[in-house]
Amino acid sequence: MKTNRLLFYDILKAYAIILVVLGHVIQTFNSEWKTDNVLIGIYMFHMPLFIAISGFFFVKSADKNTIGTLIKKRFVGIMLPSLSMGVLDVLLIGGGKLLKHKPFDVLYFTDILFTGLWFLTVLFILTVIGIVLYKKLKGLNYYIGWLVVWLFFYIMPDVWVLNQIEFLLPFYFLGIIGRNVKWEKMKVGISVLALFGYCACYSIFTFDDTMYAMGSDCFSLNYIYGTSLRLVSGISGILCSLAFISCLSKLSNRVSKVAAVGAMTLPIYVLHQKFLIINKMMHLHTDNHVLMILIALMLILITVGTYKILHRNKYLALLLFGEAQHK
Repeated sequence: MKTNRLLFYDILKAYAIILVVLGHVIQTFNSEWKTDNVLIGIYMFHMPLFIAISGFFFVKSADKNTIGTLIKKRFVGIMLPSLSMGVLDVLLIGGGKLLKHKPFDVLYFTDILFTGLWFLTVLFILTVIGIVLYKKLKGLNYYIGWLVVWLFFYIMPDVWVLNQIEFLLPFYFLGIIGRNVKWEKMKVGISVLALFGYCACYSIFTFDDTMYAMGSDCFSLNYIYGTSLRLVSGISGILCSLAFISCLSKLSNRVSKVAAVGAMTLPIYVLHQKFLIINKMMHLHTDNHVLMILIALMLILITVGTYKILHRNKYLALLLFGEAQHK
């Protein structure tokens, strides 16, 4: 049986993946999605929340494994599904371009290949960085090491997934050090402060402030402003999410049932966008958020059902979901 703490984080992961799917549903069905207020509210913190949860469990994994062993496990568990979906995307997009006699951009397809699921690619890279720093540096040097790595990515140009790494690294590190913080004793004060910070950021946040539009002049005032806004928004959103799920869990025992969804975030993340491709042919549009929430929940049920069928095959289980052994 899971402890209350692990159950809480599975519920939190379920909440996070629902936000991810809903965000993609809004992008797919609302042609004005870049100015959609709900989407902006989600994009302010949903990926920082996901990476922080991964960081929270990092030390436990690092203590149990050597550098090589953990890298191997994470390559199979998260990088292999990203590569597999990258290969699939190259075949589908590349095949379509060849059939339509359109130019074939090798650099573009190389990027797709290695970032089939960009978040998993970033998580794998941060895991590699994290385990090396954790095993090789101690005390203050460990924290300085993370800072140096972040500064390195900060000044790097806008290529491949370097922007995403720069954006998510601080939240991954906060997840690592956050495991030792007894935030429950301070949750009222922290939650009020976090809610204030989130609302303040929401009033000025636009799609141009997201990691997808970070720009490249890292020394400009505009870039520094955007970096600061993303950091405050992400932290505020994470803390608000912790408080929200904590209160929700205590209000109703039924909430614990969604923990099963939290335990399947990877297959949901891997599969759900492929089903959304259908709408590119159907061209259905809506700005009704209630309807889009229902679509997102239905999509999660479909992907869970699809996963339960696909993972019965040991090769698909390995390639798509990083499951080394057929269950």
